[in-house]
Amino acid sequence: MNMKHRLVLFALLLSVLPAAGQETAQFRPPFDFPLLLSANFGELRAGHFHGGLDIKTQNSIGHPVHSVADGYISRATVSSGGYGNGLYITHTNGYTTVYGHLDAFSAPVAERIRQYQYAHETFAADLTFGPDEFPVSAGEVVALSGNTGYSFGPHLHFEVRVTETDEPVDPLQFFSGFITDDVPPRASSVMLYPKAGRGLVNGREAKCYMEVRNGLVQQPTVVKAWGKVGTAIAAHDYMTGTSNYYGVRHVRLYVDDVLVSESDVNRFSFDENRMLDSWTDYDERLATGAWYMRSTVAPHNSLRMLSTQGTSGGWVTIDEERDYRFRYELCDFYGNRASYRFTVRGERQPLPPVLPDYLYRLSAGKPHILSWRDLTLWLPDDALYDDLQLDIEVTDAAGNAVPSCPVWQFCRVPVPLKDNAELRLQVPQPLVADKPKYCVAEVYGGSLLCRGGTYEYGWLKTTVSRLGAYTVMVDTIPPRIVPQLPAPQQSPEGKGEIVAFKLGDVGSGVSDYRGTIDGEWKLFKFSSKDMLLWCNLREEGISQGRHTVDVTVTDLCGNVSTYTAEFNL
Repeated sequence: MNMKHRLVLFALLLSVLPAAGQETAQFRPPFDFPLLLSANFGELRAGHFHGGLDIKTQNSIGHPVHSVADGYISRATVSSGGYGNGLYITHTNGYTTVYGHLDAFSAPVAERIRQYQYAHETFAADLTFGPDEFPVSAGEVVALSGNTGYSFGPHLHFEVRVTETDEPVDPLQFFSGFITDDVPPRASSVMLYPKAGRGLVNGREAKCYMEVRNGLVQQPTVVKAWGKVGTAIAAHDYMTGTSNYYGVRHVRLYVDDVLVSESDVNRFSFDENRMLDSWTDYDERLATGAWYMRSTVAPHNSLRMLSTQGTSGGWVTIDEERDYRFRYELCDFYGNRASYRFTVRGERQPLPPVLPDYLYRLSAGKPHILSWRDLTLWLPDDALYDDLQLDIEVTDAAGNAVPSCPVWQFCRVPVPLKDNAELRLQVPQPLVADKPKYCVAEVYGGSLLCRGGTYEYGWLKTTVSRLGAYTVMVDTIPPRIVPQLPAPQQSPEGKGEIVAFKLGDVGSGVSDYRGTIDGEWKLFKFSSKDMLLWCNLREEGISQGRHTVDVTVTDLCGNVSTYTAEFNL
């Protein structure tokens, strides 16, 4: 074989081999109509990354959902929130796909779920199946699209997970040819942060906000800094043919053309979800709702999609009196790019002394037990992302907290934890007769948020996911059950007549419910997004005539309400 033939053969081999880092699995789309997205993979959500694609369903429900490859239905779930009706298909190519917010399952799967619900007298269900029970082929209709669970408009939530590890990966790598995108990401603002006790920005230990307008970072005055500084950017991605905005796949920070840090939102594990609270500016999100992606990484944030150069952790050292040229590069899955530049002038200035005006200094990576007056806090060794200065303050009780019980405030702004802490609060005397009526409550935004708790020897014990302000709450008020008139009426799915009720609770929140018709348990469906409870009379085989409906609702503190009424069908 001569050299020319060898080169031709080599080129042919390259054309059929996958590029480094690309997946080789082949999937067909879950719908037969063109795909448009309302959300992409890895979008930043409260407490988690978005695990898949939200595919638009033309503002309606009931569209056939197709299996994207050969495999078998391995799991089906029904819940009042989350995915609502969810379906999992395990494929022969090493991946599992997830289909969420469905309106209906295929008939055989729906029958299995219904059998389980009646056998256990429960609406919620989570069933697993073997490879031989429900095999499916690529293109087979497995469900109908819907709006169930924690969904606020008809769409399909679609995920691709690695079967072996259950890690979600970006589905766009399998469907890039079915979606058009030539629109780059856009930033809205940039933030500059001095490191506490180690840096200053414009002579202060405070954030410096810079708006982005017309693609340019606005710097009305020269930004001067000294010591250690970090940056963050607020940005979204956009796509052709939609008005939605999305998460940014790739962010890089350069200083003087040297890469400092980057993020690549391509996959994650579920135990990494809460780590986004450390990556983003948590304080800013609570205060304004804005999502700032930091270019610094806390020492104990092990989120794999983040990386920094060297040992700086993404902090930039300003130690020369000159201009430092910062540049953000944003890139989406399709390679559309945007660049944002700004300058920070190094100006020598004395750093303020660090004064020990706090009760405790907690080192990250170590366990801590704090006992102070009427509380005990236990932090496991993996609870903190970084060292923390803690100064516990005590204020008066608020809302329906126990009047003689104060509010213990650990931090002025809640600090997220990597691993839950155990919190114990002493319950003041005298006790109510029913001890389960007490719970630990977080005081936030003028409200009390029940965080549960079990009573032991005069103390309430619970776990908390952030260090904020906590107190003891008592809840003796039963839940509300409000009938929806007229009854019966059309069901939310438009599939016949129902009896329906709105549920509510002013204290700890609704925990459980039970419904019967003429004394027999019937399937009552529940939607947590609008707190609607209903029974489809036709589906449950209720005959024409006069009937009695009974509904019982229990809250998290054990308070019970019951509603009984008669209706004609």
